[in-house]
Amino acid sequence: MNMAHFRRYGRRMPLASTLAISHDLRVLWADEKARGFCAEADGLPNMASWGEIVVRRRELAVASERFAAAVLPKDLN
Repeated sequence: MNMAHFRRYGRRMPLASTLAISHDLRVLWADEKARGFCAEADGLPNMASWGEIVVRRRELAVASERFAAAVLPKDLN
């Protein structure tokens, strides 16, 4: 990444541009928006973390597999 530099105490330090900062903010906003949509879709509070969403989806997947194993016939041929 090509960032502008400034000197502090004799060292060159990278300085993020306004464009890079606005891009990072857009990425953060999109991630938060996606997390909120996923949480609502899974019936969790809007502020649920990604970890809580993943745990909930794993629980639903296991329950779905158990249901399918109990209800569906073993041999579909």
